[in-house]
Amino acid sequence: MSEQKPKISYYLKLIYPFIKKDMGLLVFGLIAMLVTSALRLVDPLILALIIDKSIPNQDMTQMFRYGFMFIGVVLVSGLLSYLQIVLLSRLGIKIITKFKGEVFSHLLKLPIGWFDKKPVGELIARVESDSERVKVLFSELSITIIGNLLFFVGVFAVLMVRDWSTTIYIMPIILISIVMYSFVFRYITRFFRMIREKYAIISAKVTDYVQGMQMIQALNQQERVIDDLSYASKDKKRTEVKTSFIEYGFQSLFMFIFNVLFVVIVIMISAPKIIAGVATLGTLIVFIQYIYRMVWPLMHLSENFMQMQRSFVSLKRILELTELGTEDETFTGTKIPSFDSAIGFENVR
Repeated sequence: MSEQKPKISYYLKLIYPFIKKDMGLLVFGLIAMLVTSALRLVDPLILALIIDKSIPNQDMTQMFRYGFMFIGVVLVSGLLSYLQIVLLSRLGIKIITKFKGEVFSHLLKLPIGWFDKKPVGELIARVESDSERVKVLFSELSITIIGNLLFFVGVFAVLMVRDWSTTIYIMPIILISIVMYSFVFRYITRFFRMIREKYAIISAKVTDYVQGMQMIQALNQQERVIDDLSYASKDKKRTEVKTSFIEYGFQSLFMFIFNVLFVVIVIMISAPKIIAGVATLGTLIVFIQYIYRMVWPLMHLSENFMQMQRSFVSLKRILELTELGTEDETFTGTKIPSFDSAIGFENVR
């Protein structure tokens, strides 16, 4: 019977003591995210008002009023985004620093025999690398995922109100593109895993060679060590080059689909309506602006979720260390060990 995986709520409950003192920063990040997501929906609508009302009526006063509103929305949105990133990054660094300290303090209390069974490189990776990966749980990435999901819902609602027939026509294509990209990213993910494994191999080799540098020099093994590291580095490089070629190739394809193909489809659908007076030019601008703003969030949505999953995997690896019994906990005897005999040397020359 397979072991049941702990739920996300289990991990969040364990790390809650590390974030409860800084809940204010987290709440501010959530509020800033909500406001920013709403403002991202507003400025294209202001442009539509300028095109549909101010320009046809030749009302310069109204145009300037909408223009100042547009500038204000952009400035407030940019300021909130900046504060959100800075404060949440600070929160992530603060929490992970405290988290690393707790993990290392627990390591100091573990039995000596346990360290004999664990490679140094693996422990360093768990305490340092895994902790850095957990940091995204408290940084802007988590807030960005929530914000993008709310933004997509808002976009769909606004477009349905502006032109429901065009929205119904293009939404299935967008959903199909998202599903296709998620499959592509899952395919690429295995290459990312291979890169991490090769990086771990290189890190382990470097750690072992640095620790055994005196022996390497004494036995004149410098050339063999260089060749070994060179081979491992080239192997990792080949995998990274192949991964980058596949990743950026598919990204370019999806950029073409969204930036060119979707815009052409929207124009072909909207142009007859605009000519017939059923739709407005401002509605076309809103559609195009929203499509451009959805490109990168849609393309990176699957990647962001994968990063979150990797963060929880790293969190599990770290928590496995904190759940190990300490030297005091594993000692179950009632009598403190004492040395009552003697060590003798006989016939020693």
